[in-house]
Amino acid sequence: MACASLEELNISENHITNEGATVLAAALAYGQSEFTLKTLHMSYASINHMTMTFLCPIMKYCKNLEVIDLSSNELGDKGLSLPFQGTY
Repeated sequence: MACASLEELNISENHITNEGATVLAAALAYGQSEFTLKTLHMSYASINHMTMTFLCPIMKYCKNLEVIDLSSNELGDKGLSLPFQGTY
């Protein structure tokens, strides 16, 4: 994988929407055994609680992930609670 050593990804203020988040989740899933991603910035990305249903199952494979910035998005209580439920 060409980006196996990627430690930080900043896609803030890019209006990726839920469709883009689906693509991101697929990319993370594809490289899950090699990924070294530590920080993911997704503030002001025009995402909502549906995005978390795509990302949460994948995040458990990103064992190096220390920081995820989802500020200034419309996640609501449902979207913010998904990572902590352990049932995604």
